[in-house]
Amino acid sequence: MLEIPGILESAISRRCFLQTAGYAAIAAALNQRRLSASKNTPHTPIRSCVLLMLYGGPSQIDTWDMKPEASSEVRGEYRPIKTSVPGLINCEHLTACAQIMHKLTVIRSMHHDLTNHNSAMYQALVGKTPSSNNEVLGENRLGDFPNVAAAISYATAHGALARTGNPLINVALPHVMHNVVDLPGQNSGFLGGSHDPFQINADPNAEQFRVQNLQRPPAVSEPRLQDRRALLKSLDQLDVENVDLASYQRRAFELLQNDTVQNAF
Repeated sequence: MLEIPGILESAISRRCFLQTAGYAAIAAALNQRRLSASKNTPHTPIRSCVLLMLYGGPSQIDTWDMKPEASSEVRGEYRPIKTSVPGLINCEHLTACAQIMHKLTVIRSMHHDLTNHNSAMYQALVGKTPSSNNEVLGENRLGDFPNVAAAISYATAHGALARTGNPLINVALPHVMHNVVDLPGQNSGFLGGSHDPFQINADPNAEQFRVQNLQRPPAVSEPRLQDRRALLKSLDQLDVENVDLASYQRRAFELLQNDTVQNAF
């Protein structure tokens, strides 16, 4: 293991100096290689990210980390199949994934020591270990740390509408994950409710799928909607205690009037 001396030490060993210099040279070469590759590769901006949370989902030995050489007590019951990456195998039921494994990354080193679903869910979505690994966390609390989607919403909220035309940054579907209580880690925690996910409690594969409350009622025309908004603004000015509602009201009207949002669903 490389040891870097502290600034108060009067000298460093020749071996440590050579190690440090060697690692620096390797890092410089790798950075130069990355820069050269980036110049030849067209830049494609990241437009979206989908987090598929398999709460209580299939085991790793039945998906991407099969152990066909292990004993019958350890390995799963399914057969392994070859993938697009030599030496990497998948479960026989993941044939589509097997064809594109060269575009995916399998992480086998991730683990935790928690002993219940709720606290493990919190750590997976938030990235912070609960205060007690046996603590059965309750519903989302205002003091919780934000999940990754809420953090992205907080970091990009000011410019998202201008860049994409879509005020929705954080969308969750098809339902709130629940285990006696709503599982922790699904909301924005101490960042505030404005960064909570836009929750869609519906299956997008259903024939009658429709996101509620994103369309104006047929009887409300665009001019009439604007009149209602102006009236609401006038009433809000009379109630100084509800000034915090302005951001929520503005977002609601943005959703109703935004074509990008309508076309997204």
